[in-house]
Amino acid sequence: EFHGTIHTLSCTGCGKKYSLDDIDLTEDPPYCICGGVLKPDFVFYGEGIPYLPYQKSAEMAQNADVMIIVGTAGQVMPACSLPLTAKEHGAKIIEVNPQPSAFTGVITDLYFSVKAGEFFAELEKEI
Repeated sequence: EFHGTIHTLSCTGCGKKYSLDDIDLTEDPPYCICGGVLKPDFVFYGEGIPYLPYQKSAEMAQNADVMIIVGTAGQVMPACSLPLTAKEHGAKIIEVNPQPSAFTGVITDLYFSVKAGEFFAELEKEI
C-alpha cells in the first residue's frame, strides 16, 4: 500500500496503532489513550512516502514482467519513478488513462485512452 491505508490509525503522540474498527469516530479528531491525536495511516499531501512501502514497490518494479499504470500524469516523485524502473528492467508497460501522460509515447508499450472503470470492466469480461 504505497500511499498507506484507511484501515488503521496511528497516534501522533506515542505511535500506537489502532484498527479503524476499534475507534470511536464520533470524536473529532479521535484521540489515543495517551491524549495524542489519531492520524489515518495514509500519506497526506506534502508528506513523504514511508521508506518500507517505497522500497518494496521499487523491488516489485524491478521484478515485474508487466506494469499497468492507471490514471496518472506521471509527474509526482517518487511514484513516477516506478514505471521507469520497471521498464529499465525489461517490463512491458500498459497505460490506462483518458489523457496522455509523461509516460505515453516514451515508455508505454500499450496505451488505452479510456477511463479506468471502462478498461477494467472490459478486462474482467475477457478473463
